[in-house]
Amino acid sequence: LGLGYSTPFLNVGSAYMYPDLDKAKRAVKRLGESIKIDGLPPQLAPLVFVFTGTGNVSKGAREVFELLPHKMVDPSVLSLLFGAADGKGCAAGGSVESCTKRAKYIEGLEDCDFSREVIGTVVKAEHMVELKSGLSRSSSSGDFKNKSVEFDRERYQRSPGDFDPTFHRDIAPYASVIVTGHYWDPRFPRLLTSEQLRALREASSDENALYLSPQSSSSDPALTPKRPLLVADLTCDIGGSMEFLTHTTEPHAPFYLVKPTEEGEPSLEG
Repeated sequence: LGLGYSTPFLNVGSAYMYPDLDKAKRAVKRLGESIKIDGLPPQLAPLVFVFTGTGNVSKGAREVFELLPHKMVDPSVLSLLFGAADGKGCAAGGSVESCTKRAKYIEGLEDCDFSREVIGTVVKAEHMVELKSGLSRSSSSGDFKNKSVEFDRERYQRSPGDFDPTFHRDIAPYASVIVTGHYWDPRFPRLLTSEQLRALREASSDENALYLSPQSSSSDPALTPKRPLLVADLTCDIGGSMEFLTHTTEPHAPFYLVKPTEEGEPSLEG
């Protein structure tokens, strides 16, 4: 709503407002029906939820997400759907029309209605990092889609310093909502640093960038959606995998806004 859009999500209360999980799930199901009937604002579509990790935290989040009308895709599909990013966070086109045209050639998305369905994807370690240039691989290399084949998870757990982060380049430019559910500690690269978030925001100043929807009717750039739009840090790692998350939230104040500055430190509101 703060971005100038009214969506069916406004009709769902905070978790503490429901006496038990069953009633909360019923509310989410009603939300799903509303999305099917009323649709989502075209400026926000495709609405992409990125879940990190495959443990119980991530599974629990997906259990609720899957109550909505949705399609699950491989992370490699995101760059195909939006048009490959140019390395600065910009893509060929993020409008619902351009994504719908590309989806016709992507398995599993051929008949997807982005205005009435949401997209989900699960990212693992192989989608977050890559072996540093110059270091030998323990297996043959492949393309992004086949990272799970080439990725040496044991080496990553043993020597995380051998790897460079890629989430900011390969995933974040296409994500509407990032739900963190993976384990992280300071030995491992962050998913997004404050500087990387600032770079993503700077890239969105281009009128053809992914973050500025060409369908937006608003003349105020501040009201145009920029990706990533929302981070739900379920792991609650303060200053952790999402460096710019500086404090926890409370039921009476469930979110705050982050504005990255030129110094790389976030400015907070709300």
